[in-house]
Amino acid sequence: MRLCWLLPPPPLPTAAASTIYPPPHPQAEAVMGMKADDLAALKEAGGEGFAAAVRAAAWKPWSLVLMSKAREYQGNKSMRHTVHRLDPVDWVGEGMRLAGLISKYGVA
Repeated sequence: MRLCWLLPPPPLPTAAASTIYPPPHPQAEAVMGMKADDLAALKEAGGEGFAAAVRAAAWKPWSLVLMSKAREYQGNKSMRHTVHRLDPVDWVGEGMRLAGLISKYGVA
């Protein structure tokens, strides 16, 4: 499945979280624009730096390839969504792909 959307801020992890979005390390760095150690240092330092870094990463366009898997552990059902590939959106390529899909249905 191929998805293109504006990436919202990641959900905050909780003990009862039903949806998890764990991007692999290189993709997480691409989205956040900094290494995890730098982000952790901002969070530990307190202040507005961490919140500003998260806000700066929110609502940017990315093309994602996801894998979703339902699972149950100790009676708790959850859906795990894993990011397999993350790329900047190729607007021309996506437009051509969509035009090809539309032309298959004979819609002008």
